[in-house]
Amino acid sequence: MSRVLIVSDDAKFIAASVQVLHSHTVRSWPLSIFDLTAAREFGADVILLDTLGNGGALVVRQRLLRDRILASIPLIAITENPAEAELLAAQGMISKSLSASALERMVGELALPSSLM
Repeated sequence: MSRVLIVSDDAKFIAASVQVLHSHTVRSWPLSIFDLTAAREFGADVILLDTLGNGGALVVRQRLLRDRILASIPLIAITENPAEAELLAAQGMISKSLSASALERMVGELALPSSLM
């Protein structure tokens, strides 16, 4: 079981993702109040970053990359635009319209179990 951090302002997307990722420990934070300390304490194995919200995704990604612990955690960009995922230096990209199994598979492939970090 991996720890998945979802950073999004989309309550419906968060709820759907929590259902899909039921075999994982999932925590979410809104983009606007993202807390680096709380994220570090959670010990995520993978981070889902929703770029389709209020435009705060770039600021959150910059903060993640500047943190020596969080910078090494794989990031999955939730976007419709591959160039945006590349700009965020994301290790993976999924669309909100992608199937539940695709989300589960991507998280499983990219999650770094805490015991290996």
